[in-house]
Amino acid sequence: MSRKARKRAELYEKLYKDIRRNVKMYSKKETADLIKMKYSELWTEKKSIKDREIDIGEIQADARKEVYYIAADGN
Repeated sequence: MSRKARKRAELYEKLYKDIRRNVKMYSKKETADLIKMKYSELWTEKKSIKDREIDIGEIQADARKEVYYIAADGN
């Protein structure tokens, strides 16, 4: 695995652990906005907008309700 790929994998692993540690329910749009705001500083300005976007996975139960889960900051 290249250094760039390993760094990206570590960022996704951190995101996953944060989500598992402290889960809060948000709507689909709120989730996308919060993830982009919270993790945008992890990418450098040299990367394109497409590279900085994080795909939001969904499971079957959530797909019907359009509800997603992300880590909460305690707010």
